Amino acid sequence: MLLAAFSFALSAGLPIGLLPAASAPIAVTVRAGGVVSLSVRYMAPAVLVNRAAPNSLLLVTPWQKAQAGLRGPARTEPQWADYFAGVEPVLFKMRVPARAKAGQYPASVTAQLFVCDQHEKVCRLQELTLPVTLKVSLAGAKQAALTLNIRSQELRRSPLD
Repeated sequence: MLLAAFSFALSAGLPIGLLPAASAPIAVTVRAGGVVSLSVRYMAPAVLVNRAAPNSLLLVTPWQKAQAGLRGPARTEPQWADYFAGVEPVLFKMRVPARAKAGQYPASVTAQLFVCDQHEKVCRLQELTLPVTLKVSLAGAKQAALTLNIRSQELRRSPLD
C-alpha cells in the first residue's frame, strides 16, 4: 500500500500543507442539512493515467457512498493514445441530513488509479486513501468545500515505501 502525501486546500484556495495519508484526517465543518462539496484534482502531468483502465474515486460518508470515474481528452501522440492528456476535476456533493446530530463523523476518499510514469518507465495500480472528518454543527456555514490535489510526487513513490 502506498503511503501518499496530499496537498489540500479549502475553497478559498489557501494551502493547508502536506499530509501523509496515514496521518490524522482533514476536517471540514458543515451545518446539519447543509452540503459538503469535495473536489478532487489530478495534477500529475508526468504520470499518465490509463484511459481504458477502471480508474475510480470513491467517497464514503456515514450517509452515502458515491463513486466516480475519470474523464478527459486522450493524448494526441499515437504511442500515448491510451492515456489522458488531462484529467477533469471530479466533484462530489453530499447533503448532510438535517436530522444529523452535532459532532464528528468519519469519511474517506479512495482513489484507484492505473498510472504510468514517463520518467521511471513504470506502470502500476496506485490506491490512495484520504481520511476526512466531517464536523457537523447546528449553526454556522451551511455549505463547506474541500479540494484534494493529487500530485506527481505522491504517485512516484514505490508501493514498498
